[in-house]
Amino acid sequence: MPPGFLHGFQALTATADVCNRIDRPHDPVEDLGVAYNDPDLAIDWPLPVSMVSERDASAGSSAALLRHLP
Repeated sequence: MPPGFLHGFQALTATADVCNRIDRPHDPVEDLGVAYNDPDLAIDWPLPVSMVSERDASAGSSAALLRHLP
């Protein structure tokens, strides 16, 4: 994924491993999120969403994120 690219996933199996390759040290200040159910994105998740992390559950809309970016 290129820098600044939003990404998300839904595990379709009981166990899933996710690995992200990064090009510089992680800075939590740069962690941004968009709600998985943002109507502007209209993502058709393959399975009903049954578990969401606290961080992701509190994420805002893509419109709010765009207003936040320089």
